[in-house]
Amino acid sequence: MEALRRKGGSQTTIRGYSFNWRTGLSTYASVTLADISKADIRGWHSKWGKRGPTAANHTLRLFRAIYNHALRTTDGLPPNPSIAVDPFQERARRPYLPWKALPAWLADVERLENPIRRNMWPFLLYSGLRKSDAATILWDEVGENSIHRPTPKGGRLKAFDLPLSGKLTAILEDARKAHELLFPRSPFVFPSNSASGHVETFREKTIPQVSPHMLRRTFATACVEAGLDPYTTKRLLNHTVARGDVTALYVQQSSGFLQEQMEKVSCYIDTKVTLSA
Repeated sequence: MEALRRKGGSQTTIRGYSFNWRTGLSTYASVTLADISKADIRGWHSKWGKRGPTAANHTLRLFRAIYNHALRTTDGLPPNPSIAVDPFQERARRPYLPWKALPAWLADVERLENPIRRNMWPFLLYSGLRKSDAATILWDEVGENSIHRPTPKGGRLKAFDLPLSGKLTAILEDARKAHELLFPRSPFVFPSNSASGHVETFREKTIPQVSPHMLRRTFATACVEAGLDPYTTKRLLNHTVARGDVTALYVQQSSGFLQEQMEKVSCYIDTKVTLSA
């Protein structure tokens, strides 16, 4: 994990790798890498599959990364035996919150008792942020026109500034009022009584069917339907540009342009709320 930290890996990624180590690979910690055969890793992967295809594949990726690191630093190792493993097929479900369900969902959110959470859910919808990026925002990272995210998915090398639309600014103003009322000393925009000091639970008993990533997909859909070009959509979502896409490396949108595009997306979502109501 130390190598991952040196590369600037995010805390979410490190926690995920640590979990997969504890639940999958730690059992074989005493086995010498050079002694691991293709049959061994195929058998391990099959056993990990009892925890689910996604968990098994993630653990396999961790093994591959560990072995490849050893290949770069150690002489005499045979080729990575994980090449002999065919990953499990994972479910390709990517649900989102459809426009027709948006007004009812927002009404349910408005009925939440906790004002911190009442503001958190619309913020997720209008920002498109991943839940970990939204939960860990500090007030010191909120500027007049943008929010800085120093360690998003992908780590420090993927740090970015999220432009603020008028809608997002209004949500943050309401969030500050709730913050001053309930957690005046907390540095977090969305504080809670959790061990970390910020919101960690992203399920509501009254609206259990909606997750933060569903809202992120709805935001991405709004970007496309509002007419944003693919490069700007990727930039707002902080998605990695595909290897070989030279044009994407040339495109450097200005902060003012990105803020205009975020405003366009917010307005488009607003129209869907009104028209679907």
